[in-house]
Amino acid sequence: MSGYIADEPRAVLVPARYVKTVKTALEARSWLDRRSKIRRDDKDPSLHIIPTTLHHNSQICAEVLLLAHLNLPLDLPIELIDHPDPPDLPKESRLKTAVRDSLLHMDVPREEIIELLKDVAKGYSIYYPVLLLPAHAFSSEAWTKFLNNCGKHAFDDENNFFVALARRIDVKYIARNAPIPPNTVRRVQNVMRVPMRLEPLYGEWPSKPTFKNAIWMCTTQYGITQIWSPVHSMFSRGNIKEKKRLLGLESVKSAAEEGGVAVDLYAGIGYFALCYAKKGLKVLCWEVNKWSVEGVKRGANFNKWDVAVVDAGGEESLENEEVPEEDLKRQIEAAKKVLKVPVTIPPREPLRLPPYQESPPPFGERYPSPDRLSYEGYKLIVFHGTNAGAGPVVDALRSKLGPVRHVNCGLLPTSRWSWPTAVRCLDESGGWIHVHENFSAATISEEAEEVRMGIQAEVDKLYDPGQRVASVEHVERVKTYAPGVVHCVVDVRISPY
Repeated sequence: MSGYIADEPRAVLVPARYVKTVKTALEARSWLDRRSKIRRDDKDPSLHIIPTTLHHNSQICAEVLLLAHLNLPLDLPIELIDHPDPPDLPKESRLKTAVRDSLLHMDVPREEIIELLKDVAKGYSIYYPVLLLPAHAFSSEAWTKFLNNCGKHAFDDENNFFVALARRIDVKYIARNAPIPPNTVRRVQNVMRVPMRLEPLYGEWPSKPTFKNAIWMCTTQYGITQIWSPVHSMFSRGNIKEKKRLLGLESVKSAAEEGGVAVDLYAGIGYFALCYAKKGLKVLCWEVNKWSVEGVKRGANFNKWDVAVVDAGGEESLENEEVPEEDLKRQIEAAKKVLKVPVTIPPREPLRLPPYQESPPPFGERYPSPDRLSYEGYKLIVFHGTNAGAGPVVDALRSKLGPVRHVNCGLLPTSRWSWPTAVRCLDESGGWIHVHENFSAATISEEAEEVRMGIQAEVDKLYDPGQRVASVEHVERVKTYAPGVVHCVVDVRISPY
């Protein structure tokens, strides 16, 4: 991870007579980007572009909020735009610049500043309202000594380093991140994808978090907003490449046109489930972690897609290899009821608070809007529990659904135990299984063929050998998972029955 910022910097488009007023107000909040010059707009010389340090995922998501924070008249004719000419500097310099400015503000001796700046993390992420740092950030001997010396200052004191840093980088929380626990951790933790060693450095992190008081982060990629709680569920920015590919697949487009369905057996916070929904497919997905389920709900609500949650045993369902028949019947009946419910779609409001400041309406509660009544049912149905029962559930719902054309198997390092379920879920008229696996960089082709053979073996168990054929249509190298290990997605096409 190398200095990732969720979105590019923003600028303010201002009539010439208000330039000095807005510039002065931005300077007072340390939001003026001094690395770029104020200049005239190429399209309209009567307007000026003032560069800022704000970004898309900042709390400042609309002009009226910016004016309110700057204590300027709310009717001032300004416009927030993408920075037309961002500074030609590596993105990690933003953190280093904020660190330098904080140290200068604290009157730290010049020699000490030079020493501390030698060890500023190059890798970090900003997803408002949180700055996430790698595990080694601010952990050198020099930084440890410095932080111990200034630790006596309160969290509302600008002489507290993290207070100063948070204000200059425009976040409310700072934490040191940690990777997903390795395979040596018990399976239930690995399947749930729970961060285990997130270390809060700044901000009021709740000691007993609930959905209402927990810290929620958000980011928007390709027009899809995703929301998650960093303490309880994972977000991987490296998946953005696969999201872009999935959104552009012709097979996904054609599936949407025929009223098709996508099944995601490891939904997480909706990495790929929300992509299918954006393309127009109905989505059935399974997820064990209740915090990730809540993330899917919040993301779907924010994107104005109706979502329902079906109790599939929750986290306790991991204790059973098979789903009891009575539980399956209950899940199926609950899903059938959901599919019949007419849904009231709330109209998009001109200005909404960021998702971390509001909670979506409770399940079943909808805003009144008779003119937006839809009888197409819910866009996403999330089964909170293990995907062991996904096959029977999908079979029981087929008469109420379009054909299942795409099945996602997205658990790393392997999703092998979900392959029989994926084959069973796929429609008999053909479709695709997207298998996420970690491959050795030297043997990707060979391991992709092993995946195909494994899928073919499961197909042959359900149908007579030779009746349906599994073929590798594409292998996507998503990202490096570890030295010599590549996260790949194998698109396996299953022929019609």
